[in-house]
Amino acid sequence: MARILIVDDEAVYREVLRAFLESGSHQVVEVGDGQEALKAMAASIPDLVVLDSRMPELDGFGVLQRMRREPRLADIPVLLVSVVEESAEKVRGLDLGANDYMTKPIDRSELLARVRVQLRMVPRPAATERAAPFSDTPTRPAPPPCMSPTNAPQQHFMLDRRYLLGPVLATGGTGIVYEATDVQVGRSVAIKVLSRAKRGEAQHARRLAREACIAASLEHPDICRVFDLGQLADGSPYVVMERLVGESLAARLRTIGPLPFDSSLAILTHVLSGLDFAHSRNVLHRDVKPDNIFLATDGSGAPMVKLLDFGLAKLAEPSCHSTQGQLPGTPAYMAPELMTGSPASVHSDLYACGVALYEMICGRRPFPSDDLRVLRETILEARPAALQSIRPQTPSIVVDLVARAMAREPAARYESARLFLQAVSRAQTTLDEQTSPLSSLFTAPVSDARTKRAG
Repeated sequence: MARILIVDDEAVYREVLRAFLESGSHQVVEVGDGQEALKAMAASIPDLVVLDSRMPELDGFGVLQRMRREPRLADIPVLLVSVVEESAEKVRGLDLGANDYMTKPIDRSELLARVRVQLRMVPRPAATERAAPFSDTPTRPAPPPCMSPTNAPQQHFMLDRRYLLGPVLATGGTGIVYEATDVQVGRSVAIKVLSRAKRGEAQHARRLAREACIAASLEHPDICRVFDLGQLADGSPYVVMERLVGESLAARLRTIGPLPFDSSLAILTHVLSGLDFAHSRNVLHRDVKPDNIFLATDGSGAPMVKLLDFGLAKLAEPSCHSTQGQLPGTPAYMAPELMTGSPASVHSDLYACGVALYEMICGRRPFPSDDLRVLRETILEARPAALQSIRPQTPSIVVDLVARAMAREPAARYESARLFLQAVSRAQTTLDEQTSPLSSLFTAPVSDARTKRAG
């Protein structure tokens, strides 16, 4: 049973939050102002704080600042709540160290879900730490002694006295992924950190932390598991994920070009299965593409497919519009409506799946331009080259799958990932697929002489 501290100056609202949290089997303590909150934490450190941002005298932002400067309170998850919906209020709270943000009125199911995610992220402190007194003169915690003197993670260094870093597995535009060992349980893991150039940018830190929180709430065999979230000595986050052995679908396509039809549909089946699970929990991925689809093997060598990178994921709500001036995803895989500023939806995730299937079949994207202006125009105005003009052997049923998934109008696409999945299953049956459809992922490339590699 987790112990949760509610801090709100409105008694009625404290009662509502208490009822919600106690219905989730949590132990609740409530106080009416910021000073009382600090005294309550001095007496007994809670597992999580639900903190109102707007209170007289010491408000929630002031409490946050005190907590993040005090070593014994610095790691307590804080769920900030407010009546203010403006982005500036949310950004201020997150920059000061809030782990999550909710706007009043609070929905019970969403509150309990967000609390569950935060409690998974941070291990509960030992009893001696929970009873430690709160210092009235905050001190800045010293950097962990096991970190590099430059505050940059390096091979053979220990993170939080638990994760022994190994070699770099991959690097990207914003992050670095290390092989590591969780010495507490003897498990091989992967640890993702921001690149040095991005660590000072709050938006990238928030995105990485958001990815961890959302992915940790989505436990599904076709979604990469997230085990933990922590902080480097400079305050930037790191994410502990399951260690996958294999390569991305993008790397596979670069190596061998187009894939066999049965393998393409089998990969898509796993992607849609993971998306269906995420969508059922009101989470949109918003960046489905071959780089975020990983072709792995398990301990016995059996093939697996994993959906990665929920850093752009967002709750599927009517107000879930893209950020002004920014594109919510990778342009080449974005649905036409996203190019005009419409909100992301289930249909835009499924459109991206159609683009990925097209690329698996043809070995190239349907709209290959790298010029954003040209790409936007072609996605909005043009139609991709016909699959059978590039790969004549493409079965009509596969052509139909791509055409419906990539329909220009969202209403003309599949209504859900589950219905798309059912259509793929029917196509697999029609193609008389082999018992182990993923086996051909590790065989020679397609030999169709007219098939073109991505240029």
